[in-house]
Amino acid sequence: MEQAVEDELRAKIEANDRLLKALMTLLALRDPDLLDELRAVFTIAAVEGSKVGDASPEVWAHIRKELAIVADLARDAPDDLH
Repeated sequence: MEQAVEDELRAKIEANDRLLKALMTLLALRDPDLLDELRAVFTIAAVEGSKVGDASPEVWAHIRKELAIVADLARDAPDDLH
């Protein structure tokens, strides 16, 4: 039974991840500067030592990876979505 709950949780996490990437991609298509501005916010947060910036190197690596995925999705989107 625990495995079923864990599988359901993993499915929800993966679905949320994909939905957030899709939303970020859509926003990036509407505002080409969005991803650069988001990177700047994280950079400022890290420098100022805020709660947003307080994360392990692994978390920052994951954030950079996710932003790169969204940037690739936005760049490769069909022209009629731009």
